[in-house]
Amino acid sequence: MPNGLMLAFAAANARLRAWHGAGVPVVGLWGTTDDGVPRFFVTCLTCHAIRDQICEWRDPVTPENLPGLTTEIVRVLVLAGCFHLAPLLGADSSEVVELTKLELLAGE
Repeated sequence: MPNGLMLAFAAANARLRAWHGAGVPVVGLWGTTDDGVPRFFVTCLTCHAIRDQICEWRDPVTPENLPGLTTEIVRVLVLAGCFHLAPLLGADSSEVVELTKLELLAGE
C-alpha cells in the first residue's frame, strides 16, 4: 500500500478519535483487508449503527478522496437514522482540530 495512503488513514483515524474525544459516540477505523483492499469500519456507541465498508467497488481510494469517502459512508448511517454521528458530516470544530493534532502526535 502506498505510504501516502497509510498517512491518510492515520489522519482519518486520528480525526475519528478526536470526534470521540469531543463527545460524539463514534468508533471508526480505516485499514485494509488481508488482500490489501481499503476498508472502513464505523459504529455509533449510542444506537449501535454499524457500517463495515470494503472499498473495492469504486475508484481506487486515494489520500485525496479519503475524506469524501469517509463522509459518504457516515452519511449512509445518518440517513438511516443515526443522528448521533451527524456532527461528522460538518466542518471540524476548533476543539476537534486541536484534538486531531494531539491524536496524530500520540500515534495509533
